[in-house]
Amino acid sequence: MFRSTKLSSTVQNFSFMNKRKNIVGVEAVDRALNILNCFKNINYPISLTEVSKLTNNHKSTTSRLIKSLEKYNYILKDQNGKYSIGHSINQIKENYKDQMVWQDLVFQQLERLTKISNETALFFVKQKNLRICILKSEPNIPVRHSIETGVPKTFSVGSSGKILSAYSGLKVKNKDKILKNGYVIVFNETPNLASVSVPLIKKNGELLGSITLTGPSVRLSKKKCLYYVSELKTSASKIRNELTN
Repeated sequence: MFRSTKLSSTVQNFSFMNKRKNIVGVEAVDRALNILNCFKNINYPISLTEVSKLTNNHKSTTSRLIKSLEKYNYILKDQNGKYSIGHSINQIKENYKDQMVWQDLVFQQLERLTKISNETALFFVKQKNLRICILKSEPNIPVRHSIETGVPKTFSVGSSGKILSAYSGLKVKNKDKILKNGYVIVFNETPNLASVSVPLIKKNGELLGSITLTGPSVRLSKKKCLYYVSELKTSASKIRNELTN
């Protein structure tokens, strides 16, 4: 009785969700993801009929979508013909956990760099032909370099762009020197700003991104940048040693 009530409540919630308009996407993909969403609040196998009710789809449509999800192990069918979440979901979950682990490690080191330098520490990743800052630590001082995370930037300006280019096999000035030294220092490519960057590379050789220290060029001199190179490399080494591969 309890299970029936729970399923009925879930059906009502999904019915409300499915009435929303103006959702952009590929319809078949939306429907497949909606099937996976069925299992957010259900931890027992359910039948094809129940999945159809939860998603407001015909049984024939539901059956076709489930077969595709079964093919990639996102849905499993038991000996009673009922469905539950497949093993691929666990793999995605583990990958997500791994990503959260290394991002936590990176953020801890960004905070360390900000503490010792009193400048802004950033972590950039490469996305296609752009670089994006996904993590940052800023000093609590009035004059500092502050950027917004998640905003795409070109490779052409800044030390992080040159590091990401060099270690991704892209064309960049002084590429051999960058790869030999393992760092880049840049002054006033953006007016009145200086930055120094090193790569963050996993033990398996995968480039995760670029660790960068940046601030006003009147304060972050070449001498200071050279000093902070060793600190940036220390941070990269600490992160790499904590990662599993």
